[in-house]
Amino acid sequence: MNGGIELPLHEPLQATLRKITERLAAELAKPSLVAPDWSPIEWQLARAVAVIHCVSPLLSGSLRWEGPAHWRDFLAGQKAQVTDRHRRIQELLDQR
Repeated sequence: MNGGIELPLHEPLQATLRKITERLAAELAKPSLVAPDWSPIEWQLARAVAVIHCVSPLLSGSLRWEGPAHWRDFLAGQKAQVTDRHRRIQELLDQR
């Protein structure tokens, strides 16, 4: 379900995904001070891109800008999941 937001057609979607991926990669390499001026659907796609490329936890610790509240909440949730996963892995290793 798209939450009532109209999804772009295939070719524009592909270009949008590429643009978002490149921006997030650039933010990891050299964080900027200004959040992207993305539409609501682009922010949703950014969440998907971050998950697909497994960079959400990295972004949560390296971005200099905050972005919209839902983006901050997403990154905080992703970081918490990774922290919990690492803690659980360590607990399992300690049981050996």
